[in-house]
Amino acid sequence: MNPSLFSYIAWFFVLIGAQVLVCNHIHLLGYAMPMIYVYFLMILPGNISRCGLLILAFILGLIVDMFSKTPGMATSAIVFTALLRPLVLMIFAPSERSDGVFYPSVRTMEFGGFLRYALTISLLQVTTFYVIEAFSFFHLATLFWNILSSTLLTTLLILALEMLRNKR
Repeated sequence: MNPSLFSYIAWFFVLIGAQVLVCNHIHLLGYAMPMIYVYFLMILPGNISRCGLLILAFILGLIVDMFSKTPGMATSAIVFTALLRPLVLMIFAPSERSDGVFYPSVRTMEFGGFLRYALTISLLQVTTFYVIEAFSFFHLATLFWNILSSTLLTTLLILALEMLRNKR
């Protein structure tokens, strides 16, 4: 599966819209807030340059911050996640892949590999976001529940989006 530039642009705007208009208003039990915009970084090709990845992450985070009134928190978290994404992808991508461009998806990584990849990326994103938001470790229980519930909810929504994207 070779996604076009148009499909990446569409996903970029759809995910920002979904995050700003829907997900920012979801707070399940006062803790869980999905951060599905990280899915955009997850589906980018494996051979994208680190500089390009960081620039895209910065733009994505900046737009989410502007519409969410979270000054720099989403940007910082997504740029940190983008910095670690090549390492996470290297760990969870199948070793027997061809020498061509690798497109992370359920089809190329199988469900278990993609689930671990999505869970790790979500955990990095959510943990960074909430640690920056709290800026302290005084309320560890609340921080823990925010991170755990938001990571699980984000991962579930990412898996649902992935099933929609690969449905054929």
